[in-house]
Amino acid sequence: MPWVWVWVWVSDRPTHTHTHEVPIPTTHVGYPYPCYCLAAYDWLQSSDDILSLVVTAFSLTCGIPPREFQFANMQYDHCPTTGSFRNLFIINGLPALGNPTAKQSNKLVQKCLWLFPPSLAPLFLFYLGVLRPITIEVLIFLRQNVAYQETHIFCHTIKKHCVWNGSDVNGAIQHYMSALPIRLTCKFLRQLHTALFHQYCPGLCKAEGPSDSAVDHQGQHRWYTGNTHYGRIIGSVPKTLGMSMTEARQFATVSQLLQVIYGLCLPDESSKDLLLDAHILPCSKYETHAYLVAQKLVIQHYGILSGDVAASVATVLNNRPYIQLVRMFNLIDSCC
Repeated sequence: MPWVWVWVWVSDRPTHTHTHEVPIPTTHVGYPYPCYCLAAYDWLQSSDDILSLVVTAFSLTCGIPPREFQFANMQYDHCPTTGSFRNLFIINGLPALGNPTAKQSNKLVQKCLWLFPPSLAPLFLFYLGVLRPITIEVLIFLRQNVAYQETHIFCHTIKKHCVWNGSDVNGAIQHYMSALPIRLTCKFLRQLHTALFHQYCPGLCKAEGPSDSAVDHQGQHRWYTGNTHYGRIIGSVPKTLGMSMTEARQFATVSQLLQVIYGLCLPDESSKDLLLDAHILPCSKYETHAYLVAQKLVIQHYGILSGDVAASVATVLNNRPYIQLVRMFNLIDSCC
């Protein structure tokens, strides 16, 4: 079957346009369909770009992200050919990916779960529920194989290899995070997020005795691996997920806490206790003590500790030196 290489212009940013070289079949359909064929491949490339955005945002916000190779076999539907089960579930109204291909050779599936943040869930569901069926119909029009599109989440439409590989995942992350001075990869994010949880959410990394914590479970390693090789600084559960409510909540908590730290969602009641030691987040645990300390410091700083306290307070309120101080800081910031 002959193929012709053409340049398809794809705009993924409002102010930046680049090209992708893709093969276009020219013998499938006759006049006037070649024009529609070019437009179809242009649209398919845009669909792939949306999936790249999804995988990047998911890797940054899901907690301890999956390994690169595990994205390839993530399915949203049961595969009748291989008999493999789906990896997409709905937990407390949010999409979640779970039970990926195991790294170990002595088992097929690794019990694990990653929750999408509320801000990413609508885009992901729109892609799978609306854009993916359209993609399948367009590929059928172009007489392309849609077997992977009908079962797998992360798969290409116009590349020669269908399912994503590690280079595709890391390439998408690096493309959309190119402004950073470092090259992000799934492996780097796994190290970074593990260290972040140990630093800011130590309660989530603790386990009674020599057993695996929630972070170890989502990192897909044992407690001794997490302690040695890593840095330091939900409603109803589907039966097909193969884990208890407690286990699902543990996995979901790891994803949700990272999303809380990023400001993507608010902590729920079950997560607040784990966030008490996370000093980078607002917490009312020591609010009363903080007010008492602030009261003492204000009295000492403005000299209203003795004498006519009422007159001293009135002078401070009338002169408002603290407002002048704020204005000075604003002026300095504007100059810088």
